[in-house]
Amino acid sequence: MLKDLWPKDISKAKEIQNVLRNMVMILPLEKTPELITAVDASFISNKVIAVATLYEYPELKHLQDAFCVEKMRFPYIPGMLSFREGRAIVNAVKRLNIKPDVMLLTVMA
Repeated sequence: MLKDLWPKDISKAKEIQNVLRNMVMILPLEKTPELITAVDASFISNKVIAVATLYEYPELKHLQDAFCVEKMRFPYIPGMLSFREGRAIVNAVKRLNIKPDVMLLTVMA
């Protein structure tokens, strides 16, 4: 299913966004998180470089870093950055040895 979320054209990306929009649920956390991951992505040439850093919370003790470098597959379109960086970010997080309770994403307007 995940590979179906990475479209190659803008019309398919808009369709996916509309479907996902209706699936968003904002709920309170059931417990205080113990592990948090911060992620970010950058670009060089035609590559996306994504990094995930895992910390113990609330001490913010650094536990692990993971990264992923992938070929860029989607153009820069405001409001659709997840299709440009998302695959690499997901793959960086998957490379962590421990699954985080919470993930922090950088959003630049």
